[in-house]
Amino acid sequence: MNKNIIFIAVSKKRSVEDIKVIYEQGHRIFGENYVNELLDHLKDKGVKIVLLTGRSKESTEISLAYFGLNKYFTKVYTGSKNGSNKSFNFTKVMKDFSCSSKDIIYIGDSKKDVQECQKSNIKILSINFDNERLAKIKEINNLSYSSFIELEKELNKYL
Repeated sequence: MNKNIIFIAVSKKRSVEDIKVIYEQGHRIFGENYVNELLDHLKDKGVKIVLLTGRSKESTEISLAYFGLNKYFTKVYTGSKNGSNKSFNFTKVMKDFSCSSKDIIYIGDSKKDVQECQKSNIKILSINFDNERLAKIKEINNLSYSSFIELEKELNKYL
């Protein structure tokens, strides 16, 4: 194999079991790897980082534990048994942290995330590594990026 070629596993749409198989075989470069550096940067700046996801509590706990991400989040809000409940959780975040929607920046990866944030008057920065999906997101959110480096540059404007 050409040493200039790097294999990047994109795990977003894979089950935890699939990711574990690849991880246990020694693969460490995932499309989401740079999230750690971004989270470290935000923590160093004193940002309270909250995870708000539409995924189930069980799925979220497995992913956070397996990838060692628990240490980054002040609090975690997950979807309900009936599915995503982001609007409800945005309200909980504002109550729990005594803040308003203007104090929150949400990082999402889908058009649905953008729509949920717009309903709740929350600023959203979008990131997606799939060019087709990113183009669709950009139709409704001009603050959309294809890399964590671009996302970090935008986030720094608010810190």
